[in-house]
Amino acid sequence: MDNNKKKIEVIKAKDNSYALKVNNKFVYSKFFPLKDAEKFIENNKQLILNKKYIVMYGLGLGYHAKEILKRIPLDSQVFLFDLDMQIHNIANKYNLLEKIEADDRAKIILGNNENFYKEFKSKLSLVEDIIVYEPLLDALEGKCSDFKEAIKSYKIAKISLKRFEPIMKENEEANIRNNYKTIGEFFKDFKLENKPVVIASAGPSLEKDLNIIKEKREYIKLFAVGRALSILMKNGIKPDAITILDAGEAVCEQVKGYENLDIPLCFLSTGSRWAVEAYKGPKYMFFNKECNYNKENIVVETGKTVAIPTIDLAIKARADKIILCGQDMAFVDNKFHAGDNENIKKNNFYQKVLGVDGTYLSTTSGMLEFKKGIERLIEKNKNVKFINSSKGAKIRGTIEIDLENLL
Repeated sequence: MDNNKKKIEVIKAKDNSYALKVNNKFVYSKFFPLKDAEKFIENNKQLILNKKYIVMYGLGLGYHAKEILKRIPLDSQVFLFDLDMQIHNIANKYNLLEKIEADDRAKIILGNNENFYKEFKSKLSLVEDIIVYEPLLDALEGKCSDFKEAIKSYKIAKISLKRFEPIMKENEEANIRNNYKTIGEFFKDFKLENKPVVIASAGPSLEKDLNIIKEKREYIKLFAVGRALSILMKNGIKPDAITILDAGEAVCEQVKGYENLDIPLCFLSTGSRWAVEAYKGPKYMFFNKECNYNKENIVVETGKTVAIPTIDLAIKARADKIILCGQDMAFVDNKFHAGDNENIKKNNFYQKVLGVDGTYLSTTSGMLEFKKGIERLIEKNKNVKFINSSKGAKIRGTIEIDLENLL
């Protein structure tokens, strides 16, 4: 069953249901689609039980929708969205959706048209979160790529926020109570000395640049993300500033063993209070919003990766040339971070991104989100020259030059 768009195969599974293979990847379990659907919905039960409205992307062959309908009362309603008309036609051919269509609690919304997006937006406002069956989202063709990215961004943001919202609030209260210096004071003390700023991120390709950073240290200013601090220090490289963004207690690991450095630590107001308290060197708090405590009214861009505020701090320090190192946003040499000993395992659901060397590298939707955030920040600051010396994904708006040739 294939046409010009994509190849779809229907396979009879061991449990007598149907499995789907799209472009040689299984969308449902090869052997037990029904059991897997039951498990998936069980894992998402917090979005189903006691909810008046449920929104799900990925109707497909209807297995997950039937599992939802088994679990909800008569007065609940489930909105089932799907853009894939090819798979929908297969489901109809095998009469797999009749029970769902006959159920008053279910509303199916299909088709890549204006009404679909309008409905999706309006139903989104009824729920705290949505259920997404990722393999059906991944199986969409290129023309739906904006929708795919929007959904993945939404899910990533939800996961981060849900997990850290209460901690972030407690962090901000504690950090404000401790009356730390604010970022305006950092900018007063910091002298650029007409040097380019190197941003040391923790991607695997940072390892390749350590020798040249060390050799040319006096000719640059060096801003490091917290995760890169350890590898820099172990190689005898002391940054000019360290940035932390995340809220969790685990951030303490980034400054462990280096608590007594005299390097400025710049941290978001909602950043890990444990890491900030543990660090004994100079500390500067910044805000990503206007508020009463942001007296200098300096708003630092944050996004979802610590690289963004680190770059924005360099911009606000008036750097006219910013060099990105270890900003890979892809797996390089089968590693996720600089200093990793273990290689990543191959996974069919990794996405591909064009690398600076012209080949396609494995990446994740989360890392692609980071890439977009950095590209937006670069786009906003056309007066700054951005150079990418990393070996990972291409970053729009940067010039690609090896650090060795540059310095």
